[in-house]
Amino acid sequence: MKKIICLVLSAVMVLSLSSCTGNSVVEKARKEKQTTVETLENVFTVRENTFVASVDSMYRETKRYIDEYDYVKYVGFVLNQADPEDGKVNYNWVCRYGPGCCGSGTTPGFVVVYDGDLPEEKTWVEVTGKLKIAKEGDPIFTYLQDLLGTLYNDDNTAVPTYAYFEIERILNAKPELETVGIS
Repeated sequence: MKKIICLVLSAVMVLSLSSCTGNSVVEKARKEKQTTVETLENVFTVRENTFVASVDSMYRETKRYIDEYDYVKYVGFVLNQADPEDGKVNYNWVCRYGPGCCGSGTTPGFVVVYDGDLPEEKTWVEVTGKLKIAKEGDPIFTYLQDLLGTLYNDDNTAVPTYAYFEIERILNAKPELETVGIS
């Protein structure tokens, strides 16, 4: 009986140790420093019902989101921002319409950087990528500073950074539609 118990315990130990060796796709990818959205599991998904608050939080606490999550994923539509002087598109956004104060709406989202071709303007997409901090002196920093002005935290201190989004994967999507029950 003692031999059987010892064999069972040995088998359990061997199995538990073998499961910790990192044979999973995620562990293998992390060891090989691969960074594809299919292999990493630490993704912050921005939901429709918290979109405005989540985007606001990511602008104010960009470093925290970068430190805490490997990727961010959200659904929005493509918006092209043209230079008023030459009419050429300088920056692209993936954003949504959101509620604003006193009857004025807002269009929260991020300037996006992408190596491929973006879909046409007003196309709904799901983007997965990395939140980045624009560095002072970069054209994107100047653009965001001019557009957004100074952002402030709840304690009235200025936010020293501007966030943008580097797309790693883009899919066509339809916006999430919540059903509101009326009684």
